[in-house]
Order: sequence, then structure tokens, then C-alpha cells
Amino acid sequence: MSRDYQAFLATKRFGYGARPGDIAAALPDPVASVLAQLDGFDPDAGPRDDLPDQVEATRRFFAFRDARGEFRKTTELKGPARDAREKELFGVNPIYTIYGAEVLARARRAASSDRPFVERLVAFWSNHFCVAIDSDSIVRLLAGNYEREAIRPHVLGRFEDMLLATRRHPAMLAYLDNDKSVGPNSSFGKRTGKGLNENLARETMELHTLGVDGGYDQGDVIELSKILTGWSYEGARSDEPGRFRFYANTHEPGIRSLLGKSYPPQGEEQGIAALADLARHPATGRFLATKMVRHFLGRVPEGGLIDRLAATYAGSNGDLGALSRALVRSPEMWEPARAVFISPFEFLTATTRATGLDLNETEVARVLRIFGQVTWQPPSPAGWPDEPEAWLAPDALMERLDWAQRVAHLVPVPDDVDAFAADILGPAYDGDTRLAATRAETRQQALAMLMMSPGMQRR
Repeated sequence: MSRDYQAFLATKRFGYGARPGDIAAALPDPVASVLAQLDGFDPDAGPRDDLPDQVEATRRFFAFRDARGEFRKTTELKGPARDAREKELFGVNPIYTIYGAEVLARARRAASSDRPFVERLVAFWSNHFCVAIDSDSIVRLLAGNYEREAIRPHVLGRFEDMLLATRRHPAMLAYLDNDKSVGPNSSFGKRTGKGLNENLARETMELHTLGVDGGYDQGDVIELSKILTGWSYEGARSDEPGRFRFYANTHEPGIRSLLGKSYPPQGEEQGIAALADLARHPATGRFLATKMVRHFLGRVPEGGLIDRLAATYAGSNGDLGALSRALVRSPEMWEPARAVFISPFEFLTATTRATGLDLNETEVARVLRIFGQVTWQPPSPAGWPDEPEAWLAPDALMERLDWAQRVAHLVPVPDDVDAFAADILGPAYDGDTRLAATRAETRQQALAMLMMSPGMQRR
């Protein structure tokens, strides 16, 4: 494979598409250009727009909820009149304002980043440990914070730390109902008759660590469910609402046995030890390696790639930075075939990076809703689909064409569209694409065609 094609893959397969000059910058050493993005990563860099932490966000929501609740007890207004008065008195529900700000900050960060591979890793791990905003008010409120504070700081750190951070975040705890799980033999369980919820335990093993064929059974799901009882978060009356808290009065007492290993009754520490062992399990390393390869390449090639990556994971104690570097250095990951039809968020980001479009909150939300990928609203705990052509459908192509034409009329179009195309697509600016662009009636039409070309749509 030619080096210029590798430079294109560096920006597309391991990024969100090239900005003007990016392919040329990667040309001297495409592999090194991707690896360099992992050096000196600052999780807090990029647009933040003064986004609140989980405690402040939760405090704002509870204050709004309580004030509105008191108003509704006393007012005689109903319907639109009541809604208008509430908006006048209390403003917009923080659930929606904070969520919208988080969505915009995420899109701007991906579009402007000099480390697009890191941003891809954040999105990958966020989807791996996904939550869904339509499941619970707390999840909608804190989904962006969850990605920023439980996922982003750990994408180049230890998987064990990310696993623990996600189990402790209220967005995950609420999404998979662990805040409602009660040990039957706990003091609270005996008093109320409430019992276990297995959701978090099951998805922890099936989707987040071992994989469906990882060697666990229903007995292990029940045991991990008991281990994780008591893992919840502070409520409205707390000084720190939304903060993780272990509630001993809902935790199932006793020794637990998980995957053949016994864990003594040590409260929260019992769960921390169990999660650490799941993170270090050989099946976890293999499951994660396979999922990463499939995501970035679109398929799992034959040969020893997964074995090598799983060995890197095991040998580095689950270091995701080491795993990511090993992935990039693997020759199999640089094969020329571009099998993956990019997701809506990738397409939005690619067009923004290429054209310099200035994103706003309303447009980002509108476009992703039309494209069918509302931010942090996957269809199931398995996350958004990762199959190579999961997003390829006739309606989807028409919607992308409409967006491409809209973008072409919102941004300054270069005088020399041919040179611009060669800059952002490199060798993917093939003869068919060039012919279509040169035959366009206007420069705006030519730009829209470039946005719809295989070089833009596939990685």
C-alpha cells in the first residue's frame, strides 16, 4: 500500500476525517502520526462551556423539580398557561439545557480536536459502556457528564479503572436499575421485602467484560448482583446529590462466590475486588481486543491479531493506552479495503472538520435526530450497532445528501474545489469522484458531491 493511502487511512480509519492539511501532515509517517496523538493527552482539553459536574448538575435538577412541584400544588393554572408560567418562574428544565450543552460540547470537541484518534476512542468506550437518555431523568441529565468524567479520563489508562468509574456513576446506576437493587437479606430488604435487580451484573459480564461466551452462568449473575447491592448515589436531601454512595443497609451480607472464587463480606470492597478480577480475566482481554478490531476495521481478520492484542492487554495489566498503540502498530489494521459505512455522528464530524462549519446546539441535535443517532440514546445496552453497513440504507443516503447540500450553502466553498478535494481525501479522491465533481453545475454542488463520495462515507 502506498504511503499516501496510509496517510488517508490515518485520518479516516483512526480519526474523523481530514481537515485541510491533515493528510499532508501525516504523510511522512502515517503510523507515527496516529500514535503521537496518544502522547500528552489531557482529558480536560477542548470545549467545556462551563459544564457542571455531576453534583452541581444534580443539585440544579432537584432544585428545579422541587420548586416546580411546590408551584403545581398551589396553582390553579393548567395546560399551556401553567407551562408558560412555570417557564417564566423557573426557566427551562436543567435536564434539557445541560443535555443540550453537553451534546454541543462533544460535537465541537470531535470537530476541532488535534487528537481525533483519542476522540474516536472516547466514543468507542462510551458506546461500549453505553447509557440511554430515554431510560431515566438522571441519565438524560448526566449522560454527558458520564462520558466526560467516567469514560474520557480512562481511555488511555487501565480498563479496571474505567470499569469501576462507570459502575459508580449515577447515569449507569440509574440506567441499569442498580439504584433499585436491594439485598433480600439486608436490613432494608428484610424490612421492605424488596429484592435484587440483575441488570447491571448481567451487562457487566455479558457486554462490558467477559462477553456472552466468557464462561459465566446465571449463578454468577446472581452472585454479582448481590455483590453490587448498595452501590447507588446520593439523593435530593444530600449535600452532594448525585455523588456515588455505598449504602450498607441495602447490601446483601455474606460471602459471595463468582466464577469459582470466594469474596469475603467486606461491603463495597467486595465489589471493587470482584470488578478488578473481571477486568483482568483472560476472556475480557480477548473480548475487548475483538471488539476494538471490529470497530476500527469492520471485520476480524484471520491470523494472530486478536491473540497479540489480548496478550498486550494481559501483559500490561489492562492498559488501554498500550492496547490502543498495539492496535495502531498492527499491519492488519492498515489494509486498504474500507468496509465501514460511517455512523451519523462520524459523518457530521467529518463534514465539519473538512469544511470548518460552525456548529450550534440546535443544528447538531436536529441533524443527529434526522440521521437516527440521537446522542446517548442507543437502542439497547449493547450500544449503537457496529456492523460495517449498519447505517447504510436508501433513506439514510437521501438524508445525508440533504445535509451535504445544506452544508455546501452554509460554508465558504473554495475557488479550486479540485485542489480542496485532493487535500481532504488524498488518494480516495478517485477518478469517479473527480469526474462527478468537475461536472457539477456549481461549486456548492461539487462540494456536496465530495461529502457524499466513498472517500468521505467509508473508512
